[in-house]
Amino acid sequence: MKLSRLIWVILLFFFVSAMTANQQTHASRRVSSSQVTKKSKASRSGSSRTTEFNRLVMSTAVVAPLGINPLIALGALGFAAHGGHWKAPQGLEPLSSPWVWGALLFLGLMLKFGRSFKLTKPIAEFIGTSESVLGLISIALVAWPVTESVVSTHLQAGLATQAGLLAFGLMAYSVVCALRIAFDILIWISPFPMVDAAFQVAKLVVTVGLVLLAIFFPWLAFFLNLAIIFVSLLAIRWALRLTQFAGILIRDLVWRSRRVAELPQDNSTSTINDFGPLLIFNGNLPDWPARSKLFLWRHKGKWFVAAKAEFEASRALDDSTDAVLKREILGFTLHVNGRELLIPLRYEPVISEIAQKSGARLEGFTETFIPFFGRS
Repeated sequence: MKLSRLIWVILLFFFVSAMTANQQTHASRRVSSSQVTKKSKASRSGSSRTTEFNRLVMSTAVVAPLGINPLIALGALGFAAHGGHWKAPQGLEPLSSPWVWGALLFLGLMLKFGRSFKLTKPIAEFIGTSESVLGLISIALVAWPVTESVVSTHLQAGLATQAGLLAFGLMAYSVVCALRIAFDILIWISPFPMVDAAFQVAKLVVTVGLVLLAIFFPWLAFFLNLAIIFVSLLAIRWALRLTQFAGILIRDLVWRSRRVAELPQDNSTSTINDFGPLLIFNGNLPDWPARSKLFLWRHKGKWFVAAKAEFEASRALDDSTDAVLKREILGFTLHVNGRELLIPLRYEPVISEIAQKSGARLEGFTETFIPFFGRS
């Protein structure tokens, strides 16, 4: 089952569970009305169920801010808990400590500062991976005590519903987080100056606004978060593709140890100038989405491209005698007859051999101009 369909199933299951919960609540009230003593107990139980169901709504209401800015959102929630405006769920009580929410806000702002500039953004994103993991753990801690209390104690919907509600929170967080990373990548590779800083400020404002809604208007935040999750779900394939694109490029940029020492050659090659497969990314080939991962071969004087590392499934490009390999920050762009393909930095040690064997002209700045985090 595709990821998007799986998330739709979980989302539908979540609403069915919530509706069943309300029906069971009203049913229990009707049965208890025949006896005065039980009626009083049912009233207290119904009030408790309403309170805890509101807590369940609250756990959904914080999905989007945690997915956009985990550290800032947790710090803001901790600040609100410290002031008595928000009750931290089980497992997140330490957030109310000034030392904790103060440290979270400080680290979040430092990461935002690092992400505001193109040269430091790859390192900040690499360090910020732990931020996304922290947000995922926080969602689990927010959702599990709520679902355990609501489902097991009051609604008696069983372990399946409990696991489904928890899965919804984790999957919802994941799709929002993936969309946020995708936009971060687009901003990073954009040629316009100061766009990074403006985007980080915009994310900060949106995060604080969503946290305030979650605290003071939880039901409005609940539906707004569902809308954000819905939009994120529609763009999940595009977001995951960009996330994979950036993950590979940033690792190659930061870790020089990932560079290959020998030009790959498989059994399909038959001449001394053949090589491949090389892991590349699509630029403007019409058969695949932009920035999707592909594989490249040079075979008997022609370029071949495939979506898998299988030469039999590859297709030849319209070749040209004027192929160009242009050095850029993220790697080498191969220009062939108006088509563009991005070769990552892992192939930098063998790029001269690639140019020599393919007859491509090598252009661009030299290693002297490579940013400091791309050097050994």
